[in-house]
Amino acid sequence: PDDVRFEIPLNLTQLHPAITQVEVDCKLTSDAIPGSKLAKAVRKGTNNWRGVQLPVTDGKVVTTAVIVFSFPPGSLNNPAGKTANYECTLTAYSKGAPAAKASTSRGPTYKAGWDSFAEKHADPAFVLTPTPQKLTGTFTWGPNTKP
Repeated sequence: PDDVRFEIPLNLTQLHPAITQVEVDCKLTSDAIPGSKLAKAVRKGTNNWRGVQLPVTDGKVVTTAVIVFSFPPGSLNNPAGKTANYECTLTAYSKGAPAAKASTSRGPTYKAGWDSFAEKHADPAFVLTPTPQKLTGTFTWGPNTKP
């Protein structure tokens, strides 16, 4: 099979204690990947979307996320010389926190779920400065890439 491999270094420190996982997702679109440009094909689990979840330990994720797209023989549509576009994003999972009782505390509450980091976010668990930007780019399939 032909593989496209992304190695994305992560150096996230001082994450909020409610953040328990981070996920790196990469989307790959190209005329060489049948159906990759259709709206339904950009959903997770399709042949042009891969992701990896990584645990947060002591508020840190310091590692290299590896995303691999494997294309079995016959799955690409005459790829040699065609352009491919990629976009990788970072999201995080917050375990949330119990709502504070109005009679004893009015501190912030955190909802459980996945979201993106931002410098300004309604949920303090997802505030991260500087905010990681999307990793985007293009490449051209090599002349020896098999369809």
